[in-house]
Amino acid sequence: MKRRTVLQSAAVVGSVSLAGCLDGFREHFEGEFQGVVPMEIHSESDDAHNLHIEAFDRETGQQTYDEGIAVNPDESIGPPHLSATDQHLHVARIDALEDEVLDDQRVSITGETQLVLIWVYDDEVVIEVSRGEADEQIDDPEDADDLEEPEDVDTADENEAHDDSE
Repeated sequence: MKRRTVLQSAAVVGSVSLAGCLDGFREHFEGEFQGVVPMEIHSESDDAHNLHIEAFDRETGQQTYDEGIAVNPDESIGPPHLSATDQHLHVARIDALEDEVLDDQRVSITGETQLVLIWVYDDEVVIEVSRGEADEQIDDPEDADDLEEPEDVDTADENEAHDDSE
């Protein structure tokens, strides 16, 4: 009898403690799941460039991201990810010697954003935001909140290459 009582007590204590853990786990993840947005930086430039990347929450204006990155010619970098929340992303190309902004671009990041590509050229920075069905490419900061429909892709070259390989 004592063995049965001990096992029942252990089972009750285990169940109660597990229930407490599950409640804590549920509280921790209550609300909306917040994902991340990967970023990639690709340099098509002949020179090295310094970038300053920062993001600000749209509602509060609080800074949510702040990174300084040096990009060498023909280099690709994967900086730390952004959070998938409504925020404004600001990318500035900085002259290291003069410590002045040479070019800056701004885009909007939302929960639907899947990828941010930053292309660095000799004379400009271009940001592409992938939101699945509709992608956005920003060359002009005034266009940052306007969403453009993706252009049709001509696949004629791909079909010819496939036919040649047979």
